Amino acid sequence: MKTQVDVGPHRDNAELETFSRLASESFNVPLDRMPAYFDAVGRHNVRVVRVAGEVVGGLVVIPGGQFFGGRPMRMAGVALVATAAHRRGTGAATALLRAVLDEQCRAGVPISALYPATVRLYRRAGYELAGVALEATVPTASIDVRERSLDVRPAAPADEAAIRALYHEVARHSPGALDRSDFHWKRVHNFRGELTRGYVFSRGDSLEGYVFIRDVSTGSAWSANLYVQDVACTTAAAARAVLTFLADHRSTRPQVIFRCGPGDPLLLQLGEIQYTLAARLPWMLRILDVPAALTGRGYPPGAEGELHLDVRDDFLPDAGGRFTLTVTRASASVTPGGRGDLAIDIRGLAALFSGHLGPHQLVLTGYASGNDTALETARGLFGGPAPWLRDEF
Repeated sequence: MKTQVDVGPHRDNAELETFSRLASESFNVPLDRMPAYFDAVGRHNVRVVRVAGEVVGGLVVIPGGQFFGGRPMRMAGVALVATAAHRRGTGAATALLRAVLDEQCRAGVPISALYPATVRLYRRAGYELAGVALEATVPTASIDVRERSLDVRPAAPADEAAIRALYHEVARHSPGALDRSDFHWKRVHNFRGELTRGYVFSRGDSLEGYVFIRDVSTGSAWSANLYVQDVACTTAAAARAVLTFLADHRSTRPQVIFRCGPGDPLLLQLGEIQYTLAARLPWMLRILDVPAALTGRGYPPGAEGELHLDVRDDFLPDAGGRFTLTVTRASASVTPGGRGDLAIDIRGLAALFSGHLGPHQLVLTGYASGNDTALETARGLFGGPAPWLRDEF
């Protein structure tokens, strides 16, 4: 007799408490922190998987968005995927992901993203690595920039709207950056219970940059490293002013640490390369609705071309098929059918879509095959700056 497996919202507090315990055990998070987390993301966004009526796992869907090609797109963030230790390897997590992805697709959400604790599970579900974040560690005393032409002051609640607008302007030029929800902004101000300190940089009434910082212990009673929780600048002067502000902490903050992307403007302002870079938290992307995803993102100005795709999706077969993408003056349309000149796995399409991998790289991974014309068309349409993410979720 086949064991009954079902997925859905938690039915009562007892089921939520069971999932809280499983998530706490899986991620080594104090159990007493779970209620505040669920309140922040919205308890209605919790999904659990039951086997024979028993809750054996769950996850959280975090509604939000991501920027691709300069446009924000709806995105279902997936977090806190946990399964009971005695139920791992039974298919419960796969059933959970299949049901949630199908639910989000039917709700009109074109893409999903997550940070993987394990890559193999999520690749089976159609996700692929789609970007990275680098972590820069800069000796504070080595910051050789001095810029004091801007006014600097602590951020106030009245600055919130301007800060969010400035972030939006910067993020739209950074593939993969979140189109932040209130949940994500709360984590900028209060990261896992630790309040950050915000500062704004302006010229007259015009805001040109901001930074949010918090302290990270070095083990010494007299010093701490400075962690940049969030930073954004719309001018080179603001980037230099932020660096100057950070350098002014050098007497008690030996190192400045911040997440960044390749070619980060802050690092490029430094006169010497005395920092170190380490890869942190690669993230994965999943295309849920191929036509909606391809028409929802932006394309390079002046980009034109017709790409005939044959998309294979073994996890959600209805999501695959043949599609013709037509881009004219950076505006896209998708029609079903076509020649299928570029055969591509749904995972390869995710990496191509984000710009993390080019079509020729995907051929070498076995994710794609096609003629030279199709490969060059894909390269022209999806090429751009390297995608990365600052936010955790």
